[in-house]
Formats: sequence, C-alpha cells, structure tokens
Amino acid sequence: MAYLLHHEGLTGALRIFGKKPQMNDADLLKRLRKQLGEDAGKALNSLLERYDYEPAAAYKGWLFSYIDANICVDHFVIEDAKKFATPPRSMAAIAQLLSSGIQVAKPKPKARSDKKGNQTPAHSSSKTTPPSSGKPLPDHQTQSATTQIAPANRWHDPLAVCTLRTAGLAGKTGAMFGWTRNGGKKNHQGIDLAANPGTPIYAVADGIVYSKKSPSSSYAYGNTLVLEVGINDLPEPQAAEFRRINPNARTIGFFYAHLSGLPDTPKQIVKSGDVIGKTGSSGNASKMTSIALGAHLHFEVRLEARKVATGLANRADPLPFIVNCTNR
Repeated sequence: MAYLLHHEGLTGALRIFGKKPQMNDADLLKRLRKQLGEDAGKALNSLLERYDYEPAAAYKGWLFSYIDANICVDHFVIEDAKKFATPPRSMAAIAQLLSSGIQVAKPKPKARSDKKGNQTPAHSSSKTTPPSSGKPLPDHQTQSATTQIAPANRWHDPLAVCTLRTAGLAGKTGAMFGWTRNGGKKNHQGIDLAANPGTPIYAVADGIVYSKKSPSSSYAYGNTLVLEVGINDLPEPQAAEFRRINPNARTIGFFYAHLSGLPDTPKQIVKSGDVIGKTGSSGNASKMTSIALGAHLHFEVRLEARKVATGLANRADPLPFIVNCTNR
C-alpha cells in the first residue's frame, strides 16, 4: 500500500480504489506508454489485449503486477516466512478489499445450463491454480491476482514485469544475449531480467519442468530449472521464432537460473502462467541481493532443452520470445 501511494499519490490511489472518478482513456494510455518506456508499442498492445482493450483495467493490471514484482513482503517480516499459515496478499487482492467492485482481470464466464437444467462448466477461469501434477508449491503462491492461468497455446512472460538488468553493467546491452560483455570480448548465454530475490517466476507455456539444486557453491548458475515445451504448445509468434531458429525441431527449452525457490518435485507438468519458483541470488549472483546490486533472473532459450553445452552452443536469443519488456 505504501508503495502504491508513493507511485500514484493520494488522488491516484483513490482512483484505483474507485473512490475518485477514473482518468479518461487517452490519459491512461499516455501513462501506460510512459511507464512501459521506449518502444512501448508491442508491450502496450499485448497488455491491452489481455484486458479486452480497457485502458483502466490494463493500467491497474500493470500497476499491481509491477508492485508485486518489486516489493517482496517477506523481506519486511520479523519471523521466518515459512511460519506464516498463508502467503502475503497480492496488491490486487488488497485493492479488492479496499474498493467497491474493482475489476482487475477478465471475469470468469458463467456456467451454462442445458435444456435439462444441467450446468456446463465454463471453459476458462480467472482463478490461479498450482501446477497440474506433483505437490503444490506453498512457498511460490505469491503470484499476482492479475496473472491468470492462460488457455492452451498461450505465452506468459517469465516475470510479471520484464526489465533488462543495468545494475553492475555498462548498460542494458550487457544483459542481452550474445557477445555483449567486456566490450564484445565475452559472451552471455541468455538475458538478465532485473528482479529482487523472492520474485515469482512463471511457466512461459505448457510443458514439463525439470528443476535442480545447485550441485556446489562454485556452480555459476546456482539453483536452476528448465521448462521443456512442444511447438504445438506455443502461440504463433513464439512458434514462428522457434521454427526460424530451430527448423524441424519439436521441442525447445526455457532455462531459469540463480533461483531461491524450486518446485517440490524435480519433474512436474505445468501450465502457462503457473508459478514455478522464485528468483534468488544463488551461484555467481551470491552478492546480488537487490536490484540495485544487480539481482536478476538469468533466462535462456535452449534448442535442446536438457542438453548441456558451453558458450553459445545450443542457445538462442530469448528476447524475441518476450512479449512485454520495458526497456527492450
């Protein structure tokens, strides 16, 4: 709440809670473009599509996800978070309690009745559910209420807000894929997305997660997982990029590193938008304990999901797959 007041001011917060008249669509779109930064066009279009082209809902959805991604409540509690019976509320859940009828995400369709009076369940739901197999992820259920389990063949960015890391680097280029480090003398195998430790990470598509604790303190990646996804489980933009970089292949891997939280079992079937872990500072990111110190999610695309290779072998640029990057 304190951060929302800081970001929006009192009048803006009252608008969010439905206590003041909402801004007009033009002003809301202007604010969204400003918040999303340079080259905001694709990100804005994606955000508006997610909220049925309603600028007010899109702005609230972006704002709540942004706050949840940047403020980790667990960092402000005295006792160990595991002692708490329930995870902290998301910003959207808090807003629901303080407002009158605020609608952040698309409403759940009502069940239909057939001629005999039997109800047919709705085909989609706004409720967030844990992965479809294995035990639930109790430590990972800090997912924003604005984020939904997506229908089949849908993409979900790995973080609620994706921003290329700049802290500890000469600029955002150093967070990108390829020969981008040390003036082009050193390669970087993925992209670094700024995130405080403890930030939820999401399955980008339907697939199988294989997770692995760091084998040693010297292992650069720390705690990791790889999500293996079939081409038929990707939406067309990502599937087209898949075919471009890896013709005739049927599966691809999305690799997450430096994690703190992992799934309860080393292999799980997940759906797009499931919370599958938490960012951290494991591996060679051990001193990066805040965004200001360089904390990030290292995210890779691997042509063969579970193949281990050095350098840029078996890897491709992840950035074309990301829908919403604030500083692409």
